[in-house]
Amino acid sequence: MVLVGGLMLLGAAPASAKKKPAPAPASDDTTPAADSEKPADADAKPAAQANDVEKPKIILDTNQEAPKTDSLGHVHFASPNGEGLGRVVVNAPATAKIKVFLEGRFFGTAPVTIFSVPKGDYILEATYPDGKQDSKPVSVSENEETAVQLGPKASAAPGSAPFSTGEMTPTRSLWMKGLLIGAGAALVFGVTFGILEIKAENDYQSTSANDQSRLDSLQTTGQRDATLADVGYVVAAVAAIGAGICALPLILGPSTPSGEKPANTTALSVVPMVGVGGGTTGGALFLRF
Repeated sequence: MVLVGGLMLLGAAPASAKKKPAPAPASDDTTPAADSEKPADADAKPAAQANDVEKPKIILDTNQEAPKTDSLGHVHFASPNGEGLGRVVVNAPATAKIKVFLEGRFFGTAPVTIFSVPKGDYILEATYPDGKQDSKPVSVSENEETAVQLGPKASAAPGSAPFSTGEMTPTRSLWMKGLLIGAGAALVFGVTFGILEIKAENDYQSTSANDQSRLDSLQTTGQRDATLADVGYVVAAVAAIGAGICALPLILGPSTPSGEKPANTTALSVVPMVGVGGGTTGGALFLRF
């Protein structure tokens, strides 16, 4: 019996030895590491975009030397052998001594023409003798000429009326030509019916007093022709005045500083002549060089 009890004890010992204590439950104070950690860039501010940074203004180097001219006396922005080239014409009184810069490069004193400018948008800047600086956006097209006015005329308000006194713009030139054509056509119309009115008056004078019906017809025809002639003269006069207003820069000439010789101008004037009491009717054309 003792032997059997000892064998049973030896068999139970390995089973009890294999048992391991249960792990202690996690305390309530601990929180998962994933919940306690914040992303490193959670509070970081978004980086500013590169487009929000204002482009610094170009500082002009007024000590630059103007580029050398070619055999024709032209100054070039880029190689004259390139493609898509245009030119920029800078107009200003020579006495103003305005220095011209295109994209920060010095090209001389206005007036000056900058050749071989690739098509695109540029900034033209000018410096005046008193230190004042001015900048203007310039758009250049292929095989086109872009004009920029500096000096006193440049201070005119943009979008001014096309018929105000100033430089001869393409719009003014177009209106002037159209009004001149209209004035000429109206003058021809008026002269034609003026001649018919004179003919009707002569026929009236030569008609016998006994032929009352013909006299009445000639009188009616003469009055009609006289009215149409007057309408033609009035339209011609109005169109001529409008053309003259459009041509004010040609008639008066561009404003020039004192001491400078004004440019030659050409003016065209159409003046209708209306006869009084059956007198001579017609018109006069003046061309001044």
